[in-house]
Amino acid sequence: MVLIPSYNPWLVALSVAIAVIASYVSFSVTGRLARSRGWTLRVWWLAGALAMGWGVWAMHFVGMLAFHLGTPLGFDIGPTLLSMLPIVAGAGGALWLLARGPAFRGLLLLAGTALGAGVGGMHYAGMAAMRMQPAIVWHPGRVALSLAFAVLGATAALWVCLRVAEESRPARRRLRQWGAALLMGGVVAGMHYLGMSAAGFAAGALCLSADSALHGVTLAVSVSVASMLMLLGVLTATWLHERVEHDVQHRDLALARTREMLIERMYHDDLTGLPNRTLLLERLQRSLADAEFNRRKIALLVLELKGFKMVNDWLGHEAGDQALRAIAASLRALVPEAGMVARLGGDEFAIAIDRVHDAAEVERLCRQVLAVMRQPVSAAGYPVSLQPSVGVAVSTPGSDDAETLLRNADAAMQAAREQGDSGYRLFEKGMHRDARERLTLTLELREAIRTGVLQAYFQPTWDLRSGVLVGAEALARWVHPQRGQVPPTVFVPLAEADGLAGALGAAMLDQVLGYLRGWLAEGLNPGPVAINLSLYELRDAGFIEGLRDKLEAYQVPADRLRFEITESVAMGDLQATLARLHAICALGCGLLIDDFGTGYSSLSHLRHLPIEAIKIDQSFVRDALVNQADRDITEAIVALAKRLRLKIVAEGVETEAQARWLREIGCDVAQGFLYARPLPAADYAERLRAARDAVAPRARVPAPTLQVVRAP
Repeated sequence: MVLIPSYNPWLVALSVAIAVIASYVSFSVTGRLARSRGWTLRVWWLAGALAMGWGVWAMHFVGMLAFHLGTPLGFDIGPTLLSMLPIVAGAGGALWLLARGPAFRGLLLLAGTALGAGVGGMHYAGMAAMRMQPAIVWHPGRVALSLAFAVLGATAALWVCLRVAEESRPARRRLRQWGAALLMGGVVAGMHYLGMSAAGFAAGALCLSADSALHGVTLAVSVSVASMLMLLGVLTATWLHERVEHDVQHRDLALARTREMLIERMYHDDLTGLPNRTLLLERLQRSLADAEFNRRKIALLVLELKGFKMVNDWLGHEAGDQALRAIAASLRALVPEAGMVARLGGDEFAIAIDRVHDAAEVERLCRQVLAVMRQPVSAAGYPVSLQPSVGVAVSTPGSDDAETLLRNADAAMQAAREQGDSGYRLFEKGMHRDARERLTLTLELREAIRTGVLQAYFQPTWDLRSGVLVGAEALARWVHPQRGQVPPTVFVPLAEADGLAGALGAAMLDQVLGYLRGWLAEGLNPGPVAINLSLYELRDAGFIEGLRDKLEAYQVPADRLRFEITESVAMGDLQATLARLHAICALGCGLLIDDFGTGYSSLSHLRHLPIEAIKIDQSFVRDALVNQADRDITEAIVALAKRLRLKIVAEGVETEAQARWLREIGCDVAQGFLYARPLPAADYAERLRAARDAVAPRARVPAPTLQVVRAP
């Protein structure tokens, strides 16, 4: 006869719940192990081993307290506590193998064996704490089956646990973790109750530990509560650690993104997204080293956009940005993958080509760039055409670095810019010397403007019918102490390129107003004075107010001044131009169109400009008597001006035949070497005195018209 065991179902359910929760907590710790290093890894390894060991032991102990045999039962304290060691050791071994990473997945069965052996060892050591008399009779087949179940079940649970660690989606990861916990909890509980079924108890058997304090439902509940609290503490620690780790990862990700953004901004242009100068130079340096090794050549093109400042000034910076982005896209589409398009800054771009075979290939690329750039781009709804000046430098084996190649291309670009029309130049020796000369001259020009070295000279203008002196054109002249006379065709473009045009205009206006005040105080009658108005002055929001202040300071009446503007200035952003020009007229000053016929004019716009005269460019007058086309154009301009009730001034008159022809077609006023060359202010004042003295004996006539104009 044998004793028939029974179980308390509530304690059985409680034991299974403890096993599942202990497994879930242990697998949560396993996730921490995979992401920990150093002492943190050792702490989590120990916590995981203790959590699983305590949880499985608690499940076993509660399951044993749920066991009834019809005779009082109890458990010795020492052996019961020592039974925890096998499961702690087995759990520790399994977690240590899992913590080694993917390289140790081939040892999964070994880890499962360690964990299963720990569960089995804990169970049978705990059973020995009952000290039954006569001893328990074990069924060998069921014992083996329980141990095999523990090993295989633990291996399967650990495999699911590894799959949990690979899941990146939090919801799926939690679901798989609970699946692994249910599997492992079922394995532990199944092994326990399968092992219990392998035990045989003889009829009349007594438990020698029945008097021990380790028995009863109260103890089972106490152990369960203690186990739950301990497991909850470990689970809370893993949650807090995960939150801290998540915050650290989020911070690291933000820092990484910030670092990437800073690197991107360090090496790329914010507006166009193109590589900037820094990245271009780094790429060039690597390409030059590679080209040296493979005996290739590299070409570098530097482009500057003519007229871009006007787009910014008249259409606004947003329109200028649109134009730059459109140009960047066009260049990027043109350049092959082996090349690089970069923005050097402002309106300058660069194109680097890694493989160049001959000069013909470079020139072909330059022509393609010019053709693309001449296509209008949209800026604030307006078609804008920005003509480039292109400089080209080709590497020479063993002698160039990136900085030198860029300097050579830039020097060639400046040489192309000096040609006037958009085009390209290949770098030649001597261009650096020319560039240094331009820089030196620009610095000297800045100083000459500041110190008043530049002076206004006056070229008289004459009435073609009466032959009377009626005015003069003021020309800016620079007499350099070492260089001598520097032509305006040299220093005026330098002033415009370096942003000195406004300062030059202000200096000339001050001189002219000063001369006018002196001449008027002397009793001379210089008449209205025409001053050439540059784009840089017209775009200045403070120009009108400054003009009013200067007229008051010099005590010169506003009707003594007239301003000349070119056709290109008059036609740019017509509404803004009209507003400024009407403001000038509101002060009492007059307006003229200078160099008429050389720019572009819309007659529908021209008729709205508050102008009183036009000046025919000398290029038409010079060859009019030998070139029928120039003669026809000049006569058409005069006829147009007459219909618009405008006066006509002809420039560049050098012969009597030219003067006679201009008089015949109706031109009003002329100037040129036929009458006088440009004169210093003192010499021109003598002309005014002579004119005054010549008419003194006669009745006074209306004051002659005086033009004082600065040459561009």
